[in-house]
Amino acid sequence: MQVIEVTEFGDASTLERVERERPDPGPGEVRIDVKAVGVNFADVMQRRGHYHGGPQPRYVPGMEAAGVVDAVGEGAEREEGERVVAMVDGGAYAEYVTAPAVALFDVPEGTSFREAAGFPVQFLTAHHCLHEWGGLEADERVLVQAAAG
Repeated sequence: MQVIEVTEFGDASTLERVERERPDPGPGEVRIDVKAVGVNFADVMQRRGHYHGGPQPRYVPGMEAAGVVDAVGEGAEREEGERVVAMVDGGAYAEYVTAPAVALFDVPEGTSFREAAGFPVQFLTAHHCLHEWGGLEADERVLVQAAAG
């Protein structure tokens, strides 16, 4: 399968397409036939070498992958053919990626894989910031002044 690797820290020119073996899902995991990936700020900062505790080159970046379950590991309560999006610990810039079955979100009909792939990291970051750090209560409101806000 084809993957995108970060060959060294730097700009987008450090990305290289290479061949790797297709992964098999382990116990409790599924393999996803990737249709779209999220590219977010954390991926860019990792690639630049400015992400504390981030991976070292050579590595396959990507924290979000949306696609179709094409293989199910022992004990994983998912089925082949399901439309899912996963938040993974790197490796999403690939044709196939494995993920824990419990870490998947279903992709509703009518939602594109592209839309789904941009969801997990951004949603969970915003939710955490509002509710865990910000202490947002049910009757309070938030004004977001810009799309990047």
